Amino acid sequence: MSDKESKVIGFIAQRKGTLDLLCDGDSAIVAGSEKKIREYISTSMGRSTSNYEIKKARYGHILQCLKLGAAYSFDEESYNRFYPLAIQEGRKLVEIGKDANKATGKTGLHLLRVKWV
Repeated sequence: MSDKESKVIGFIAQRKGTLDLLCDGDSAIVAGSEKKIREYISTSMGRSTSNYEIKKARYGHILQCLKLGAAYSFDEESYNRFYPLAIQEGRKLVEIGKDANKATGKTGLHLLRVKWV
């Protein structure tokens, strides 16, 4: 695995004993820190964090899954790690901005969904 592929983009949560990931609809949520993914589980999703195993989400694995048709929802911190690496590979992505925070008064869970088509 190259240095680029092994870079940690963020963290995902997998329900213990299953292959189920914490998702927003059909896209796996990637948070910028372990603390953030735990907050998303308990606060935004209203679930117990004890039911989930927190795992590192590495660029190479995310890219491989995107190529297979998966979708990911990144928070701002994780997307800011993912974006430059994907741009270097020639992918066309939008930059994440602060418009969502302004429009919603910084409330709620702001995610940017990525899926290759």
